[in-house]
Amino acid sequence: MATTTDHTRLLLPLPTVTPHGDLHPGSVLPHPAPCLSCRSKQCKDRHVEHDATQAVMFGCCEQGWSVVSFTHGGRVVVLNGLIVTDKNDRLDELTRKRHHRHRMQATDVANILEEYRERCGRLDKQIEGTVSKKFGMVHEMQTAVNLVYRNMEPLVARLQGDTLNIGSAGRK
Repeated sequence: MATTTDHTRLLLPLPTVTPHGDLHPGSVLPHPAPCLSCRSKQCKDRHVEHDATQAVMFGCCEQGWSVVSFTHGGRVVVLNGLIVTDKNDRLDELTRKRHHRHRMQATDVANILEEYRERCGRLDKQIEGTVSKKFGMVHEMQTAVNLVYRNMEPLVARLQGDTLNIGSAGRK
């Protein structure tokens, strides 16, 4: 099955940071310039600091940008480079205006995360169905090959040599 990391990169519209500090743009919203030039990537620490009893946690990085963490598929996912206006009063009005695409309410984030979880569930079911079909086809092919092998063995036994051991053919 696909992993949470795969889902995050494909389906989550908001930017994320890995536990190692690697930035991944969202499918809709990229990281703002301050995140791209940040050296400390302190936001990555939310992977460890996230309280598993909380569905979603809001905080700020040292530069004042919103950092949101949540669990999905047993893993912590950290969103960064956002301005969650009702949870963040650390950024000045000029920065908020300049990065208007990154501004949203906590309810907007919650709605995006809910839609993300639903899409992941649908994708998992679709992948599972496809994988099951493919394995079924492989099993059918294996059965057909075994049937051919069993039907050929009596014919080959009548010819010179008495085995179907193809792997040793031509060796002396």
